[in-house]
Amino acid sequence: MNQKFTLKKIFLSILLIFILCVSVFSLPGYKENLPTESGEYVFYRDFTFAQETYLGFLYYDEGTIGVRYFSKGKSDIQILFSLDTSKDFVELTGERIISQITPEDVEIVNYIHDMIYEFSTRRKKIQSEFDLLKNNFSSVTKQIVSTQDFQQFGGQVQLVFDGTIPVFNLESISDFSGKMLLQAVTMGTLVDSADTSFEFFAGFENLPQEKEEVKKKKLSKKEKKALDAKIQKYNSLWKIEDSMPGEFKTLGDYALFWEFPLDIVRDTSTNEDSKQVFDYFARNNRLSSNKTYTYLPKSSVSLLKDEKGNTIQISKMIVYDSEAKEKYSVNYKILVENNGIYRMIHFSAYESWFKDNQDYIENMLKSIY
Repeated sequence: MNQKFTLKKIFLSILLIFILCVSVFSLPGYKENLPTESGEYVFYRDFTFAQETYLGFLYYDEGTIGVRYFSKGKSDIQILFSLDTSKDFVELTGERIISQITPEDVEIVNYIHDMIYEFSTRRKKIQSEFDLLKNNFSSVTKQIVSTQDFQQFGGQVQLVFDGTIPVFNLESISDFSGKMLLQAVTMGTLVDSADTSFEFFAGFENLPQEKEEVKKKKLSKKEKKALDAKIQKYNSLWKIEDSMPGEFKTLGDYALFWEFPLDIVRDTSTNEDSKQVFDYFARNNRLSSNKTYTYLPKSSVSLLKDEKGNTIQISKMIVYDSEAKEKYSVNYKILVENNGIYRMIHFSAYESWFKDNQDYIENMLKSIY
């Protein structure tokens, strides 16, 4: 597959997410500050299994949820559940197993049942804390840490809740030594009825090694000269393409850049409307789609104001495409707002090229927003 096409596929997926109109609810028993939309899903890695194991939840509506259990080399179980929407708690009223199972899988089906009940019950337990965040106009990215007894994970554990994570808002479960027991590894949305991203997901292979964080210091004259030469070289290599709205350009097969205005109408007299926009994109900008998967543990969202009066939300993430020759790319999605006018900046580069040219990329992006 052409590498440029692969990066472009990620960009086109994002555009589809922006224009998709769906209904929003929550599961019975609690109310999300940022409601999960129909077609959104989340996958967790359950580290309590010896085998590499994932548990995914796909939200259809407040009365229907899909669950997938995937254990590498062992099982791939998918079940569609119906729920009683008249109750103020999750009660399963029916299920349809949509994959083949064996008698040995009965224990796993019971585990799936338990996790639906447990995750929803524990989310309901801290509803007042989510209400407090909403009443204080706190960002949806503000996390809630809750200590609870969870026997399936060995007793007293710490649960981290994050309003940007769909369905249960659960980000992770760890013990008091810091050992990770369960962790959200990707979240996404199905862009249409033909999107098989939920059933296709099979984990992350050969994750890039993290570069040791080096404290930034002022560049020496020699380093500044080298960076200026790199900036001059790469700036001359960008090629503008007219096939997309806004400014869309490519740097060989290595990187893509896209900047375009967002047509968002809001009341500039209140900060609440602006907060809702930034909350929405705090999740939306990190959603996987079309079989390209954001790796959540290495993603981040930050919000800042600059001297020009811009409010800037920067989402940075690693994206995995199992069908591509080079499987990992680094993505920046930057939302800029000034006096109610919004624009979006997307930058995507293959991870290996990004690693060698991070100084150039960061310099370029800062000069734009």
